[in-house]
Amino acid sequence: MNRYLAVANSYKKLVTDEQGSLRITRIYASQTPAQWLEPMADLAASLLAEKDFNLVRECEHPECTLWFFDRTKAHRRRWCSMALCGNRAKVARFRQQQK
Repeated sequence: MNRYLAVANSYKKLVTDEQGSLRITRIYASQTPAQWLEPMADLAASLLAEKDFNLVRECEHPECTLWFFDRTKAHRRRWCSMALCGNRAKVARFRQQQK
């Protein structure tokens, strides 16, 4: 991971969001394969060093292989996405109740 972080060619940029608020975003160069992987290495390093790794969870849908970082207030998130896996689980439970 340090190798990917070492080849990083990035800078911070001041941008406005949809509401007109200012925020800082990081712009990454993407000319080599290593530079394409640098944003992921940056986020992974941040997760390992600065975040509570206990909040990394596996999606509860049996066919899903994704993991997610639970940022909810109660830390009870169950699915990687409510639109996909959460909806599938709710539809399956509804169909089971209708039988």
